[in-house]
Formats: sequence, structure tokens, C-alpha cells
Amino acid sequence: MSREYSEAALPPAGTGDAAAALLAALRCRGFLLEEAGGLAFLSDNSHPEDGDSLLEAFAAIGLHADSCDGGSVELGRAADALGRSGVTTVQAVRAILNLWPRSAREAGTSVWQRGWGGFRRRLHGPKVPVRSLEPGVAALAKAYNAAGAATWCSCSGHTPRAPARIDFSGPWFAAWARFVNEAVGVGGPAWRWRGEALLVDADHADGLLASTWAAAGLVYANRVALRDFRRRILDSIPPGGAGSPPSPADLERKLRDGAEGLVLDGA
Repeated sequence: MSREYSEAALPPAGTGDAAAALLAALRCRGFLLEEAGGLAFLSDNSHPEDGDSLLEAFAAIGLHADSCDGGSVELGRAADALGRSGVTTVQAVRAILNLWPRSAREAGTSVWQRGWGGFRRRLHGPKVPVRSLEPGVAALAKAYNAAGAATWCSCSGHTPRAPARIDFSGPWFAAWARFVNEAVGVGGPAWRWRGEALLVDADHADGLLASTWAAAGLVYANRVALRDFRRRILDSIPPGGAGSPPSPADLERKLRDGAEGLVLDGA
């Protein structure tokens, strides 16, 4: 049984005019879209397959390539086309939010570079296809990877009370994700850790999606500052040949100790 998501998960700003609602729904579903001059386009953090998935999302609401070329969306044109199609904005938003409900294929991207060396070398996580991510966690998993907290598996929770979860690619990536959450100020009583997995409890689908998407926005907005900060901290730690790597707990302490001058948006 898959969770069902609705426009109630979107903030008020995303439920106004049709163009804003479409953009919010696509972002909430995990598309990393940037906006300029009425055009929304996939960021360079996106997987190469996401362009085809964007076309598929538009086809699902009865719109075709006249307003979406697979890499960008003309928002005004898409909203006009939606108005002529007979599909309401609410119907379109719900269709987009519930695309690929039982993906669970993220594990196919592999548990790569779990060790300290892999964590140290790579500041960016894998670019995971949108269609490989389930709706309740897609935006957050994308944001974590863009901020360097590599994931290898995630799930929205397939029963009404099952927690959603995101599994990170090793103990140092999980430690970095815990610091990221603390630095940007996301989490709360419903968020808990089980080893290298983040679990998010929610009584209903829209509550889960609203929580993970709000967190995703903060993490993604600060991805560059977070990666730069992590690089500075790693540069202060001797390379592997000069001693044992820090434990994940020691890494978290180093990150916290060095975070005094870290300035983040919205945190």
C-alpha cells in the first residue's frame, strides 16, 4: 500500500497560481529546478535521466513538449496549457506528487566508497534519478546528495505508520548528514537515527512530505556553503598515511568545533 500525497503538503506559496503550483509540485517530487525569467530548468545537480522523467511528468498531466523540452519548463506556457486541458491545478499537483510511488530502486546506485577514503575524496553524493526515489523522500535524498551526504537507499514507508528512511553510504556520510541537519536546523521529535539510517515518523502522508520537503529546501539552498565548509575541515585532518582516520563521532565533534564561522541561509 503506497502513501497518497496531496496539495496539502505544499506551502501556501505553492498553491496559488497554476505556474507556482506546478513548479512547487515538481520540486517537491524531487526535480532540482532553478528558475529565471519564467523558465524553470534542471540544475547541474540533476541526473541525466531527469530530463526524460520531466517529460513523463508532463505527459502524466496531459501536457506535452510544447512547454517542456526535457531540460526546462516554460512556466507560463505550461500553466496556460493546463488551463486549456481540462485538468485542474489540484489534479495536476496530485498526479505529479504521486508519480513512481514504489520506486525503491535507489539501491541500484550501489553502496559506493563507504570508507573514510571515499568520504574524504568526494564532496558530492551520487546524482540519483528522480524516478528511482519515492515521493515522500525524493527531494530530501536529492538535497543530501547535493550537499555531499551520499545516500544509497531510501523509502517513503509503505504502510500508514511505517517511518520513511534514508540510508547513507557509510558511517562518515551519516555523521556528515547529522551535522548538516544540526547546522541548517532541521529535524525534530519525529526524526531519529538507527545506525546509518535517518528515520522520519509521520501519522499521514502529507505531514511526511511537508516535513521532508521543508528540510530539503534548507539543505539544498546551503549545499555549496556546506561542501566548502566540509572541505576546510577535511583539509585540517592529516591524510590517511599520517595516522588513523577520525571515528565518525570524532568527525562530528570536529565539525561542530569548526562551525562557529559557518554562515547559512535560513538557519
